[in-house]
Amino acid sequence: MKLRERYEIFRDAERKRHPELPGSPEGRARVALCYPNRYSVGMANLGFQAVWSLLGSQSGQSGHSQIHCDRVFLPEDEDMEPIRAGREELRTLDAFYPAREAHVIAFAVSFESDYLHVLSMLKMM
Repeated sequence: MKLRERYEIFRDAERKRHPELPGSPEGRARVALCYPNRYSVGMANLGFQAVWSLLGSQSGQSGHSQIHCDRVFLPEDEDMEPIRAGREELRTLDAFYPAREAHVIAFAVSFESDYLHVLSMLKMM
């Protein structure tokens, strides 16, 4: 399965449960909120979800979103090979843009063992 297809499955399942989720693409500042572990681990982390929601709900004087906060997770093992070979790059889950194109790249690290994954994800960008 390609990374884009996997992300579409994740997004579709989320939007069915919560159509009002943050992350609308009209925000001005692009933030790639990275969780240095798999999607299932990151989405089980309430702190990560709180930061994502907080950043995605920031609005300016015009009432429009000031920030487009998009999530990035460590790809599954079967999705890593094309990235390591240079045929793919690490992309955001919601808008599927290259993570390296974000204005801000932020990491939410919960476990010491994930520090190595931070380095791996930075290398994939």
